[in-house]
Amino acid sequence: MNLRDYQINMLNGAIEALNNNMNPFVVSPTGSGKMIVIASLAQHLKSQVLIVEHRIELIKQAVEKLEQIGEKAGLIVSGIRDPSPNATIKVGMIQTIHRRDLSDWEPDIVIIDEAHLAAASSYKKLLGKLADSPRICFSATPWRLDGKGFRDVCDTIVLGPTIKQLVKRNYLVPTEYFAYDVVDFSDCKIVGNEYDQEQVATMMEDITGEIVETWFASYSGRSTISFAANTTHSKKLCEAFRAKGVKAEHIDGSTPDAVRAAIIGRVKSGETTVLCNCGIVIEGFDAPIVSCIVLAIATKSLSKFLQCCGRGMRLHPESGKKDLVVMDFGGCYKNHGVPEDDRTWTLEDRNRAGKREFVEDLQTVTVEPATIQSLVYQQGYDYGKDQNYQNEEWRRTYASSGTQQRSQRTTLPGEMPPPLWLPASWRDYWRSLEEYRIAIGLPGTYSE
Repeated sequence: MNLRDYQINMLNGAIEALNNNMNPFVVSPTGSGKMIVIASLAQHLKSQVLIVEHRIELIKQAVEKLEQIGEKAGLIVSGIRDPSPNATIKVGMIQTIHRRDLSDWEPDIVIIDEAHLAAASSYKKLLGKLADSPRICFSATPWRLDGKGFRDVCDTIVLGPTIKQLVKRNYLVPTEYFAYDVVDFSDCKIVGNEYDQEQVATMMEDITGEIVETWFASYSGRSTISFAANTTHSKKLCEAFRAKGVKAEHIDGSTPDAVRAAIIGRVKSGETTVLCNCGIVIEGFDAPIVSCIVLAIATKSLSKFLQCCGRGMRLHPESGKKDLVVMDFGGCYKNHGVPEDDRTWTLEDRNRAGKREFVEDLQTVTVEPATIQSLVYQQGYDYGKDQNYQNEEWRRTYASSGTQQRSQRTTLPGEMPPPLWLPASWRDYWRSLEEYRIAIGLPGTYSE
């Protein structure tokens, strides 16, 4: 397996830190090939290495990458017999490892994936048992909701590439970001430094029809992942997509493994257009065909935001994918900006003043500015009594949405249906006008 130059730099940075008796925290953005780096590093160290994961999907990915480079890994997972008990490299589930007696196989070095979760008690217990073993942490975001740093886990940061640099070098696709200010979360309850997701789900359910209508008018041809605030909302989104004739499926924590694998297979092949979920495919999910992300969530977590967006930034030349559309209905950009933004990472607490340890994106990289557009609310105007998304107080129009107009311009002459935002009384006139223009040899009004 040929590693990219920045992946080799991450490997060497981690090794240099170990040689200096330091525990490194490697920052590796989603889409940078983090699992390839972890597998290659574990092989290169030529020691007993324990790779710690927190989801079965990540366990599978780690084992697959190790097999690709010729390593037969052992497993420490509850309910699964270890296929290679004498293996030099083992991959374990944190929920299992922190309870196990590792005296029969004590690792020389520990690699912790998704290390932004290392504040959890299970990780603290494991690191306490393996206090004499050097550790290497990997994450796309050394960032905690409570603002605490990672000095209790690592000593130094190793810089991976930034998202902006990966886009510039054509390893990731750029994002086209659209924010729709349709819900006000300023009064939403905060629980544990995060929005109360049950309240967020209730607020989001009120605009389920609008979310689906906006997507359907503009991006119905794109493979899409929709992130919902809770399982109930995810199911309602899925039902709303299906009501429009869209091939949509839902998965959650109760979905049987075989069923989940089949659904994910259909998403990767393009057979399923929209996958609705609540946090299930934030990590350990790789479907490069995905070119649209629907954020039907509100979150204060930068890690969650970047992970969600990262699900659609991988390249997929076979489908002609050139960018990722992010449809933000939860005001995420107000808290986090857009994925390509410059960010500052540090091992220190975020509320501690002083010099930053690491500034991301030290090189100047030119990237097209992100576009943020908002839906426009108009009160007291009749847009047609049969619009299923209008209520007694507001009449909402999508006429000014650049995304819809762009979708319409790419429609072939004669195939454009009347726009949903037109008053019902105008639609027959619109149809006759289109038919007349095409009959005399002119393109349709919104056709190229």
